[in-house]
Amino acid sequence: MHGNKLRVVNAKDTIEEIWGKDAGEKTGKLVFPLREDLNESGKQFILIAPTLGAQDQGIAEIGTNLDFYLEQVMLALVAYGGFPDLPQVGDIIIAGHSGAGGRMLALASGTNSYKNNIKEIWGFDTLLKGTEGDWRSWAVGHSSQTKVYVYYWAYGDASLLLAKDTAGVDSVYVMKADSKAIAKADSGEPHDFILKRHWRERLDNIGSPSQSDIKGREESRAEAKKRN
Repeated sequence: MHGNKLRVVNAKDTIEEIWGKDAGEKTGKLVFPLREDLNESGKQFILIAPTLGAQDQGIAEIGTNLDFYLEQVMLALVAYGGFPDLPQVGDIIIAGHSGAGGRMLALASGTNSYKNNIKEIWGFDTLLKGTEGDWRSWAVGHSSQTKVYVYYWAYGDASLLLAKDTAGVDSVYVMKADSKAIAKADSGEPHDFILKRHWRERLDNIGSPSQSDIKGREESRAEAKKRN
């Protein structure tokens, strides 16, 4: 789920334009190389990225119809994706950037048929002020089946509060974004490029957290405890 279309792309841009857009000037760099990184990772997943509104809009149109939406995607894979037979919905990962955060968990709760298929949640600087409680409740309530990964930069306060309140929950990973690496690769607000920086990292570690994930989580928990 893309976030608010500010600075990096235009409010009218479709998802196809977003993931192929030049960063600021015509540099030739992809802002969000979602397809490219997924292909290069070799992971057997289908990328689903709907075009939403200029801000956190449009997810309600999927909302409680998520089951129907996913079933339509399966039909589309037969019609347009070269699948000879109707595929079944497998493991689901829900990911979002920035303003998509408040809606991601509503989307995750909007399925009946596939609620046990949701294995991971990826939030890229998504904990806007006031959303920490929803994230905590969802993460704790689904801790036996779903790992939640949250990278933060702009929304550190709410993210660290989540780290504090889930200190005993092994399935939640709150991690500070690697802003130094972002600065070397792209100019502009680090918040805008968190998805680009950490997307491949998450792809490479689907199913099992890396040592870097564990280290980042412990550092965030220590920072949250220090603030308290």
